Amino acid sequence: MAGSRAPKTKRKRPGRPPQGEYVDKRKTLSTRITSGLRDRLDKSADESGRSLSQEIEFRLEQSFRDEKALYREFGDKSLYMTMRWFALTLDEAQQITEKPWKKDEETFGIAANALWTMLRKGLRKGLPAPPRLRYDPFADRMGKMVGEKLFKLGTRERKQE
Repeated sequence: MAGSRAPKTKRKRPGRPPQGEYVDKRKTLSTRITSGLRDRLDKSADESGRSLSQEIEFRLEQSFRDEKALYREFGDKSLYMTMRWFALTLDEAQQITEKPWKKDEETFGIAANALWTMLRKGLRKGLPAPPRLRYDPFADRMGKMVGEKLFKLGTRERKQE
């Protein structure tokens, strides 16, 4: 008969069927990873007695649990992100001067100005200027630059959430 089609047959799914607690899983995720990461995952799967797929799923689930625990540790996600901004600011100031912020007044000034810039711009508008040990135009300028840079980075991260 012209125009008749054979009935569609269900295609067999590739790969071996899921086992153990993963029997009811039906979603597939394909991704590319480096050979080094693949070796580490293979080794970890062997040590734990899980298949590679089970090891990957276990580690992904664990990362979400760890993330929630981290947020709880700080009170909530907003406080965690604020403290992360603070840490990035201190690190950025130290990279500029190549001196520790706790021991170097210039590095401390850059960090303090950057932190106040971030707080005023992103967290609470209308805060007074930060107290200064002494005015340092370089620290002020660099601090504002670092604060602006990290504020933009944080704004981008919040949009992705």
